[in-house]
Amino acid sequence: MAAADTNVLVRLLQRDEPVQLRKAMAFLEQHGPLWISGAVLTETVWILTSVYGWDKPKLLAMLHAA
Repeated sequence: MAAADTNVLVRLLQRDEPVQLRKAMAFLEQHGPLWISGAVLTETVWILTSVYGWDKPKLLAMLHAA
């Protein structure tokens, strides 16, 4: 099982950088399912809330879908 870093998760969830999204999706297809450390999840939540303005309901929906 491969580990995902924060950049891969943010690209998959935010879908704002087409080139990076294609790379992240290819990584997921090749190596999925992915292991996500607590530190990577924490950093991803911080980026999604502080940079992209995700609110709590959107974050919870994402976590429940995973």
